[in-house]
Amino acid sequence: MSTPSMEILITVLKDILNDQDVHITTNLNLVNDLNIDSIQLINFILKVEEKLGIDIDYQGIQLEHLESIKQFHDYIMGIYKS
Repeated sequence: MSTPSMEILITVLKDILNDQDVHITTNLNLVNDLNIDSIQLINFILKVEEKLGIDIDYQGIQLEHLESIKQFHDYIMGIYKS
């Protein structure tokens, strides 16, 4: 299990968006600012799970955890602490 970093999450997000040049900050809203749709959001979560070797509880995740890279990072850090 790798420790999550913002850089890993941003790299995965750029892959999902298929745009390595997009400027992503940690506080951008994934849906409103980056126009990520539900399929891309699911793919993002799956790739993060794969990359970090973790299992994300889909019953426990809330939409607010996916509003920004920072909020998702904070949610993942909670997985590491438990």
